[in-house]
Amino acid sequence: MVARVMAVVLLVCSGALGAFKQDFEATAVGELPEGIQLLHQGECVVREVAGSKALEFPGTPIDACGALVGPGGITLGTISARVHSTATGKRFNEFGVGLGDAAGYRVVLMPGQKKMQLQLGEEEVLAAGALEGWKSDAWTRVKLRVRAAGEKKWRVEAKAWADGAAEPAEWACGVDVDAAPPTGRASLWAIPFAETAICFDDVVIE
Repeated sequence: MVARVMAVVLLVCSGALGAFKQDFEATAVGELPEGIQLLHQGECVVREVAGSKALEFPGTPIDACGALVGPGGITLGTISARVHSTATGKRFNEFGVGLGDAAGYRVVLMPGQKKMQLQLGEEEVLAAGALEGWKSDAWTRVKLRVRAAGEKKWRVEAKAWADGAAEPAEWACGVDVDAAPPTGRASLWAIPFAETAICFDDVVIE
């Protein structure tokens, strides 16, 4: 089993909560967006992918890489992004987005198993749902939401769909929790088991 050594990138951006968007178009290809602090070995730069600029996590080494993005102080809200990933034979990358810093809630898409998982931090799996319509070497949209669901109750839910298709009305998986969600920045996650790059674009935090 490949050891998962988490690496984190800190992306410091200005912008009011509810209006944050990062599409990387203002950054030159081969450069880091302004404010990014790399905390892992290897490159993490902006590339051209299918006519769009995106933040690329490299295919090697096979470690779990992450990025904290947007403003801090977020407890409840939504993060969405477009993600581009390519399988190699029977090997599939895994990727996702999160809220509440590195130890917060995240959804991780697992194309090789045709499912998505809701997790708290890296290890604690809370729920799972089906991943439908994912295609290799194509863009996928993924969204995670954390919201209040009553007195001392919160709801964590996620969905994913092919870029260009209509967003599904229903959330693919969800879980109710009775512990207050962690507060912090939103996050991006990439685990390159296929040893191919994983790219993120159009990150929106609401």
